[in-house]
Amino acid sequence: MSNKSFKATLPGTIHQKNSRWWWKTKLPGETKTKDRALKPNGAQCATKDPKIAEKIAREMWADAIRAEAEVKIRAGMAEEINELKAQFKEKLEVYKQIVEKAKTEEEPEPEEKIIPEAQTEPTETVTTATCECCGKQDVPESDLVSIDSGQRLCPECLKMLRQ
Repeated sequence: MSNKSFKATLPGTIHQKNSRWWWKTKLPGETKTKDRALKPNGAQCATKDPKIAEKIAREMWADAIRAEAEVKIRAGMAEEINELKAQFKEKLEVYKQIVEKAKTEEEPEPEEKIIPEAQTEPTETVTTATCECCGKQDVPESDLVSIDSGQRLCPECLKMLRQ
């Protein structure tokens, strides 16, 4: 097997200025070529190490590609949103026309509804009385039983009396 490198080459040129590494290129989304210092994160100056310089350049290239992709995605989304807004406005206009048409048409007078009179069946009136033993009130008179002394007892008192 041959020792071939599969690394992608970066556009532009990486060069040294005063023993520090710089990269002259046009990143995606830019219109002009620009000379960039290849500084590690947090550093004030460009690096002196060529391997670190290449790594920084590749990261800058990847970040630029990501940013360009995001811009294109947002632009596509904005276009789609605008199309949906236009469709919504069209449908809203149709709805408004339907509502206006319904308002202007004469509504028919509602017919008088004949409600049949409620048929009431005669209800049986139940008379109640008080048990003369326990004093329970509202006992139906038909449930009260007269005993030998003449008192009228509820079924519960009558049951207790018979025990």
